[in-house]
Amino acid sequence: MGENWKQLNASIPDDSFNKSDLYQPGSIIMSTAVASGDDSTPLLISWYSEHETDQFYVYMHFTEIQVLPTNQTRQFNITRNGELRVPNFSPRYLAVDTLYTSSAISGKQIKYSLERTENSTLPPIVSAIELYRVIDLQKPQTFQGDGIFHFLNPFTWLTLFYMNLTTFYPSFCIENKLKLLQASSQFME
Repeated sequence: MGENWKQLNASIPDDSFNKSDLYQPGSIIMSTAVASGDDSTPLLISWYSEHETDQFYVYMHFTEIQVLPTNQTRQFNITRNGELRVPNFSPRYLAVDTLYTSSAISGKQIKYSLERTENSTLPPIVSAIELYRVIDLQKPQTFQGDGIFHFLNPFTWLTLFYMNLTTFYPSFCIENKLKLLQASSQFME
């Protein structure tokens, strides 16, 4: 877990979530979130790549897990390496919103900042992040037609990881990850 993060939890049954999101992370994951440890500072998510040319795809999953009184608002801007990517974002209560990069991003350090807007009374939150690192294989390790990935370009593979921000899990759910690979882009270009 991040250095200055605080964990939020709610007990939400799986059938309570609005299933309109293509990715549909599980209710166990989406009933947790992290916020900045200090309500007035941004929630920072960053990592260093081994090489500056390493490429990543990023998926962020959000849901409001608290019933907000009418006098409270959660709204924030999302920046990547100092550049505004998503302005005035508000997670919806019990609805999963997935924001993602539609093309690979690269750099020695990739830093997302979720920054509370002036109108917001609550800090930014995020429930889960998925990172996909592109691995370019100059010489394929197997015959082009081998395996379940035969329909993918044999020279480009992804290392799939799933992180719910409180625990790190390797991703073994290939079928769901393939939906991510085939999905159309929305934003965060």
